[in-house]
Amino acid sequence: MGTERPNVPPARLARLFRPASVANVGASERHERSRTVIENLVRAQVRVFLVNPNRPSVFGRETVPSVRAIGEPVDARSEEHTSELQSH
Repeated sequence: MGTERPNVPPARLARLFRPASVANVGASERHERSRTVIENLVRAQVRVFLVNPNRPSVFGRETVPSVRAIGEPVDARSEEHTSELQSH
């Protein structure tokens, strides 16, 4: 019994492994991990969108209230799970 794997074109995989843009959902100054993720993405020349409905900015960078509010497609998303986002 073999398991069939989907045939995913390499160009689609490139968006996952080498994204041009990433939405960092739940970015927060409460967690050092957020800073590390953001700095690493910026250093890799990835366009970063910070998503946090409760903060106008995180680490001096503007945020948007939702992924939909970005207004353009992003290649990938990183999620920070914080109680701050669940407070509203």
